[in-house]
Amino acid sequence: MSQTEDRQAWIEQRKSDNYIFADVIQQADDRYLINGQAFQVVKDAEAGIDKQELANRYMDILDSYDYVVGDWSFQQLRLKGFYEDKLPHTSIDQQISFLDDYLYEYCSFGCDYFVLKHLRSEEEINERNRQLKSKRNNQNSKRKKRRNSRHNNQGNNHKKASKKQTKTVGKRFSVKKKNSSRKANAVKVTDKKTFKIRKK
Repeated sequence: MSQTEDRQAWIEQRKSDNYIFADVIQQADDRYLINGQAFQVVKDAEAGIDKQELANRYMDILDSYDYVVGDWSFQQLRLKGFYEDKLPHTSIDQQISFLDDYLYEYCSFGCDYFVLKHLRSEEEINERNRQLKSKRNNQNSKRKKRRNSRHNNQGNNHKKASKKQTKTVGKRFSVKKKNSSRKANAVKVTDKKTFKIRKK
């Protein structure tokens, strides 16, 4: 099968699995509506924006980002979201200033790409920022709980290890003692049932 046939088979499979394609409408040369949300083209490379491919690849998770970057690597469209610079509660690699590094490290050399800016009101931006902050706080509290439980477990393990480890054995042992006069070895017998186990 060729790549085109594979791609068509994959698209048909998504349709049969009831995968929902995005609704992409071009309002002007530099304006698009994706699932009812306005986007403006900030940068467009030679290949341009293929509405059908954009509809196939767009996912709802990209709605929370300020920018959507599409790059044509290996003859298929790949989308990634970025936030505005210096937005609190986001990592550096999720900010739009990281775009050049992303293109250099993760995309094919010299690939065509485009950048769409998500146009939204201040109210929508503030609501999204509240959600990001809440999500970050939840992640941090989960990390703290894991860290605390890990420290507590280590403390308990330390207490357990400090206790004397003894083992009861029901066997009879004989201990050979070397005689200083180099005569035949004398044998000493013990009925001891508890022995301390030492690590070497």
